This record gives sequence, structure tokens and C-alpha cells, in this order.
Amino acid sequence: MLEEKWVSVPLENVDMKKLNLNFFYQLGSHLVPLTNITTLTEVDKVVEMDIDWHCRQVKSSVQLLIIAFPDLPVCKSAAQSFLDLLDTHSRWYTERLTVKDKEKISSSNTGFYFLEEGAKAFESILLEELQNLQAFHITPKRAYDTLILLSRFEKTLSNAAQCKIDKDIREEIRQSGKCLAFECYTASGFHIMRATEAVLHQYYIVVCKPESQAPLQNWGAYISALCKIGDDDVKKVIALLQQIKDIDRNPIMHPAWVLTEDEFTKVFDSAKAAIEVMAKRLPEVKSKKKREYKKRIQTKP
Repeated sequence: MLEEKWVSVPLENVDMKKLNLNFFYQLGSHLVPLTNITTLTEVDKVVEMDIDWHCRQVKSSVQLLIIAFPDLPVCKSAAQSFLDLLDTHSRWYTERLTVKDKEKISSSNTGFYFLEEGAKAFESILLEELQNLQAFHITPKRAYDTLILLSRFEKTLSNAAQCKIDKDIREEIRQSGKCLAFECYTASGFHIMRATEAVLHQYYIVVCKPESQAPLQNWGAYISALCKIGDDDVKKVIALLQQIKDIDRNPIMHPAWVLTEDEFTKVFDSAKAAIEVMAKRLPEVKSKKKREYKKRIQTKP
């Protein structure tokens, strides 16, 4: 069986961790046999080396557990006592093999008795702590993967569009995904509108080439400025923006309107379409690594 050597991993762009449920399953698979040594010995004549193997595996797992969850105070204290017991048992078992090369054990062996009692005591505390562990399952929304919702919602855009949006716009889209994951649909709609407006401002600068790059007063001002451009592609953008402005953006900014999941989906689809179309006219955003590489190339003698 493949041993899981990690308990949890932090997610990108969010202060959360993904739990590895296989780890907890395997911890239990090694701990439970140690709580039933007497019973198993009487029934199956368990070989000593099997118990020693479970001891080594459970020791490794418990060490990983207390490192991954330092905020389990009772379990952490009990875990250290249990680890000390495992070390004591390991020394006792090694010495016992040296003195008596036995292949089988019996329920009368004192060292195994203390090991079993210690495992039972730790198991009881561990179960109590895990039951109180603040671990939750976020249900998927629509066809969106939960990890995408929580940390990389900009992945819902095309690769081409992702290359055109800067970190601030990317963060607004990520916030929209997080809000969607926790069913805060109005907040999610608010953030996707902010992202759309930020893209709109960049689109306005590229297309209209204004003397000042300061933000305009409202969407109506942006649309009026774009209407002066006789480009067919710009006209398509204007039609999308006008629809979003009248149907989605203005109502969302009103405190009395609360979005449902279905309403947010329509808002997001409209905003995503507008962002995708406008991004086609935007220059590619250079990543920090690309900028550093370009700088090194330019400064080479």
C-alpha cells in the first residue's frame, strides 16, 4: 500500500489548506491493529514483526500529524506521550529479540500490553480532536472545480484572455470565484463587475487613445467615448457593455438587489463574454519572470 507522506497542502492565493483524506485513513489502518493486539494474537497468532511495522508506520504518521496541525493542543500532548511509548516499545522489542528470538507473541507479554493500552488512549483522544477539527467540504458550483473557485477562477477565461489581464484584474476575478464557492452570489457579481470595469478602462485607453488615462466617471461615459470609434469590433463591444450596464451592472450596485445563483450565472456569463472580446485588443501583460529575463538579456555585455 502506498504510504501518504503529507497531511495537507496550502492552496494558491487563499489562506486555506487541502486535506489529504488518504493520510487519515492510513493512520487509522496502522493505529487500529495496535489497539487490538490481545484479540488479534488470540485469533491469528500475529507475528511480532507485523506489530513492529505498524509501530514504525504509525510513528511517522503521528509526527506528520502534529506538525501539520499544531492547533490540536490536547492531541499534540497525547501524541508526544504516545511517541515516547513507541520509542520505549521499540527498544524493548529490539532487546527482546536479542535475548529471545521468538517468532510469535502471546497476550501475556507485558511490553505489548502497555503498547496496546497506550494506543487505545491515544486513539480515544485523536478521535475526539478530529471530530472537533474545523474541516469542511465545499460543494461544487455548476461545472466549476472547487480548487478553481477558491484560488484560480481566472482559469475560466481563455488562455489568450488570461495573458491580457494584469494582477489587479486577476485578483478581482479570484475574489469572485471565492464568493461563488461560499454562495455569496451578490458579492461574486460585484467583484466580476469590478473586473469587467477594469478591463473596460484598459480597452478604452487602447482603442480611444485619450490624452488622459484617468478613469471616466461611469460606464455611460466609456460607452459614449467608444461610440466615436467606427470600428465594427468596437460596436460589438459597445452592444455587450450597454446590455451589462442596463441589465446587470447598475442593479448589482443597488443595495436592495440580492443575486441568486442563477442570476449570478447570467451576470458572470455576460461579463466573461465582454472581458474575452475586449481582451483581444489589449497588449499581453508581461510576467515578472519575463521582465526579469528581458532585463538580463538587455544588460548583457
